[in-house]
Amino acid sequence: MLEKNVPVFFLLLFVTLSIGLSFSSTANANHSVPDMPCSNDPAHTNGASDDHDPAHHRPRCADGEKVTPPNLNPTPVPAPTTLTPLPPVHEPVSQTPETPSRVENRDNSLSGNTFFRFHFSPAQSQVDAWKNSYPEGAERIMKIAREPQARWLVGGNISNTASTVRETMRAAKIANQVPIFVTYNIPNRDCGSYSAGGSNGGNEYLDWIRGIAKELGSTKAVVIFEP
Repeated sequence: MLEKNVPVFFLLLFVTLSIGLSFSSTANANHSVPDMPCSNDPAHTNGASDDHDPAHHRPRCADGEKVTPPNLNPTPVPAPTTLTPLPPVHEPVSQTPETPSRVENRDNSLSGNTFFRFHFSPAQSQVDAWKNSYPEGAERIMKIAREPQARWLVGGNISNTASTVRETMRAAKIANQVPIFVTYNIPNRDCGSYSAGGSNGGNEYLDWIRGIAKELGSTKAVVIFEP
């Protein structure tokens, strides 16, 4: 019976030894010393210090080999870069001075003058018509009638236009006021629309304008041309 169990005993012994060697190799691998730079310090090569510190198991440097100290400090992490904001972009300043939208006339010949309010305007005529029968309405219209107004020259023959200018100039002189006229008689006036009319050509229009200028003469007046 014993002779039959001998092979089994040796087989179990072989398996047990194999497992033991395998665990031993794994343990040695886990505790292997990493590659360290060489050192000539006896404390690092003879194992006199702590055997569990890898720094004490460095190989001895060969003759002429440069001793390189281990880099025990971690690689420094660079500080984040601070971005400097760019200066604002400004449009180039034009060297050409701006042209004022309105030129101030320091020699305004009309400054200090009172403009003529003629008493035969349509508004004044309405005031006269309502003065007794509808005084409330007449008072409202009087707000318009008391304001200076321009005398419109809208065409017709030269003699009639000249008479209107002469009459207005005479009344303004008596009131010590400056009259205002509006010429509105250009050929093809209003492009044939609501206010169609005007002179029958350029020559007729120029003769009409010359007749107005003759009546005005050197007297102060305001003339608004073809608004």
